[in-house]
Parts: sequence; C-alpha cells; structure tokens
Amino acid sequence: MWQQARNNGVEYSKKLRLEAIGVISNILGNQPGLKKRIKTAAGGTDITEKIAAGLGEAIWRSILTGKPEPVHIWVNKGRVQLRFFEYDSDMKLDLDDSGLAKELLSVCRQVVTKLREGTKSDLVRSLADEVRRMQDTTEELQKKLDRLILKPAILRTRCELCPA
Repeated sequence: MWQQARNNGVEYSKKLRLEAIGVISNILGNQPGLKKRIKTAAGGTDITEKIAAGLGEAIWRSILTGKPEPVHIWVNKGRVQLRFFEYDSDMKLDLDDSGLAKELLSVCRQVVTKLREGTKSDLVRSLADEVRRMQDTTEELQKKLDRLILKPAILRTRCELCPA
C-alpha cells in the first residue's frame, strides 16, 4: 500500500512539474522583458525548468508540513536569492536585485495559485492524498513496532526452538 502510494505520488509530481512548466512559460511568455532579465540574472540557464523544480519542491514540502509554500526572498551581504525552501541551499535562484526577486516571487505565487486552485488542482489534491496515505501507513507501522506492544507479543509466541 505504501509503495503504491509512493509510485502514484511520483507520477503526480511529474505531471505537476510539467503543468508548472506550462504555466510558467505562459506567464513569462506574456512578459518577455521579465523573462530576459531573470535569464540574465540567473546566468543564462533555462529558468523555466529551475522554477518548476523549485515550485514542485515547495508544494511537496507544504503538503508534508501542512504550511503554505515556503518560497521567499533571501538577502545576505548584497546577494539576493529566491529560495524555494528555507533550509535547502540547492533550491534557489541567484538574482541581481531585490526588485527582480519580488517580481519573480509574484510570478511564483501566480503559478502556485493556478496549480492549487485552477483546472489542474486535482493533481495537487491527488498528490496530497497519496502523501497522506504514505503517512498513515508509516504511522500504522510505527504503532505496530512500538516496543511496549511488540515485546509482549514476541514473548507470548513460542516455536519449536524456544525452551518450554
């Protein structure tokens, strides 16, 4: 049951990432100046993929924690980053100014809103259902493996190798 939920969750995550790429491409396609500035600041890399990966991670973590997506702007010693998760240094975009970071944060919020509340919101709900199923199965197993329950159960069982 847990493995099937995990496999389903992986599939929903892939579909969600593809949907995110589509929404980001659409939004940035309507704002070519912003896309160019972001691409320049991010070192010319394909920012659509990177943003989609970051937002996918943010949505995943928000499902796990039950808190809103943790996408935020981080500024330290003149460095400006858009971080998709507070404690993960890999899930970030280095940008050259806070104004650009604010614009991109706004784009990220639009994407998340469209994914959570738009026509593709069933993907997020399905992913959340699979995560809950995994969490429930894990919790059930932890209860079964509780020392106070497991040890008496083991002591009550006998086999042909156990002394009478």
